[in-house]
Amino acid sequence: MKHIVSYHKCKKATIEGVDKLPVCYDGDTAFLSGKVTFELIKDAVKIIIPRPDKFDAADNKIAAEIF
Repeated sequence: MKHIVSYHKCKKATIEGVDKLPVCYDGDTAFLSGKVTFELIKDAVKIIIPRPDKFDAADNKIAAEIF
């Protein structure tokens, strides 16, 4: 069986020699070619996750955790 997806955990990755690599970020799609570098930037993105177990009936709101 040929592997289609490869999983690696890292903070920075470079992909070289790919022709028209489809990349989807923030809901947009772009086609990149040549040398592409992806890097994680600490605290650059805030992720908000709803906490249904923390529902406040008085305000009719759901609390959330921010990561």
